[in-house]
Amino acid sequence: MGRTALATGTAAILLALSACSSHPDDSNDDGHDHVTLMRQTTHGVRWQLDAWETGQGLCLAVDGPGGPQDAPGASGSGACTFSAPTKKEPDNSFWFAGNVPGLPEGAGAIRFGPVPPQASRVEVATHRTVPAVVLPAGHHLPDARIWWAIDTPGTSAGQPLPNPRPITSSGQPVALQAY
Repeated sequence: MGRTALATGTAAILLALSACSSHPDDSNDDGHDHVTLMRQTTHGVRWQLDAWETGQGLCLAVDGPGGPQDAPGASGSGACTFSAPTKKEPDNSFWFAGNVPGLPEGAGAIRFGPVPPQASRVEVATHRTVPAVVLPAGHHLPDARIWWAIDTPGTSAGQPLPNPRPITSSGQPVALQAY
């Protein structure tokens, strides 16, 4: 992805993030509401990134403007329990990738996941680093940060990494941990 396009996309996402909100009408099985981390419109489709906790751990999902129960045109993309794959749980991952619900096939994908609170940015490809944003306090969410990368066709940021690499503001690597 070109630096101008990346900077523009990142600025739009960070502006959207400043309006985090909680939705009491969409509770999970532990009674905690989901929290909207950011909102965006892509190709005329409104979508958002939401977080909540269950007995399985932290859950993150890309869904429609109504929250986890609202995925326009398709089911939402999301996961619970972010940790390294094991023999028993081979589908586990420190991050998740999926399509934005309601977008035409191939119009774009999103990758996202939690990182420790010491991380200020995350290397997601050999030539791409994205910000790590603090999860809002007071919503039953872990002490962590969240990163996301929106991938659009025709852009290149180098080779995607098998796992994100969290980095502190001074450039020191931070070990990934389960959430």
